[in-house]
Amino acid sequence: MSTIAEMKVALQTRGVNVPASILAEIKEMSPPGINGGIIFGYLGHNEQKTALYTAVKNEDSALKVTRRSYNRYSLDIDPNFYISFDIRPDIHETDIDGMPFHRVAGIYPNGHLDFAATHYCYYFDDGNQCKFCTIGEWSNASGPGRNRIAKAAKLASDNLNNLHISITTGTLPTIDRGASAIISLANKFLQHEVRLPYSVETEPVPPSYVDEMHALGATTICSNVEFLDEQVRRMIMPLKGEIEFEQYVKHWQKCVDTFGVNQVFTNVLISPLDVNFKENVVALDRITDLGVIPSLAPMRMEWTNPDVMKDVGLPEYQYLYDLHVEVTEMLLKKGLNPNLVNAGCHRNGCYSALRDFYNEAKDSNIL
Repeated sequence: MSTIAEMKVALQTRGVNVPASILAEIKEMSPPGINGGIIFGYLGHNEQKTALYTAVKNEDSALKVTRRSYNRYSLDIDPNFYISFDIRPDIHETDIDGMPFHRVAGIYPNGHLDFAATHYCYYFDDGNQCKFCTIGEWSNASGPGRNRIAKAAKLASDNLNNLHISITTGTLPTIDRGASAIISLANKFLQHEVRLPYSVETEPVPPSYVDEMHALGATTICSNVEFLDEQVRRMIMPLKGEIEFEQYVKHWQKCVDTFGVNQVFTNVLISPLDVNFKENVVALDRITDLGVIPSLAPMRMEWTNPDVMKDVGLPEYQYLYDLHVEVTEMLLKKGLNPNLVNAGCHRNGCYSALRDFYNEAKDSNIL
């Protein structure tokens, strides 16, 4: 593995072994650093650096870190690769109406603040939630309230640099699927003079909600199909999987018409259940034809939910690598550029290696 893109895929499909003493040091130093067994940091190689999301998996990962210097942890397999972290900001413990800032805002690499307009999702009511979902366990899941969220966003914008925001929501049993909660929080941002670019995340919703979120200041929108295989979707997401792919297509087209190219994304999760590589490539080609950028990653590596990982597991390195190469070629041919995203998880860049593949291909002109 000689490039950042290759090592990032290796880390995402294998996890990383982190000794207990280093784990304790990271938890003390960085927000979130290590959160629920997941690393949110940066992968560096010589002078290059990219945001990283992977999991602490000490039992069987061949990728192990050692301490090279303060906030730089080398990978045993190649000391030129290292993992580092953001340092906890001064406002980390600042009180926001009786709750510390870090319990109101999710703090992630590359200036990314994450807020949930509501943590309630009706899929959980009868045990039909997506099997990878942990929205109820987020650090800010105690219901900080939208006024407090807006105050936290304002505090951050006044004290930190180069920030951007994502707003997500649990799914509500209403026609707007939770978009109304996002709209309510967006209005609170206006009241508190929060002037930061932000991304919104919803399931397919009526076009009027897309228009309203954009009119209130959202710069980017993400609607996550998650899996491409219909059988896999229904198995992993019993209720969300009932939303047909064609509904996403219609919604994505509206989003591109409203937000423009390079501002509409969908997360595409890859697991060993995805056995038909060619069918995935066909679906991804159709998605990119719409002007939507598909963000590829393994099914979220929440080892806090081991039963799911035992049943499903992680994709093979080569499968995920080859899929990134295919999508990178699509983006370059169709004039899409993941570097131009204004806000949210996809500007953060932790979850997918797509931007890294794209930049390496463009720099080397190999595609």
